Amino acid sequence: MELHDRPVELTDFLETSSRKLPELPPPDIHDAVIEAYKKDVDRTLLIANLRLTPEQRSQKFQSFMEMVYEVRHAGERMRASEAAKRELPRN
Repeated sequence: MELHDRPVELTDFLETSSRKLPELPPPDIHDAVIEAYKKDVDRTLLIANLRLTPEQRSQKFQSFMEMVYEVRHAGERMRASEAAKRELPRN
């Protein structure tokens, strides 16, 4: 019987969870690089996004991407219009 063919048992999870995880540094130690980036992060936006369901986050992303495509298409139309104006002969 191969590993993936045998049934999964609760003891399998207990064995893996009993492994020791690497120790984290104490919470009072501050990394200068992390602190430098923190000042530029709007935590209220992070919290607001975490309050959304995965479906709501997906809809928000889809709406954002639709806006990106609209802006991109508007830019293409504008560049095409400007190119057409330059090609017209002047009298």
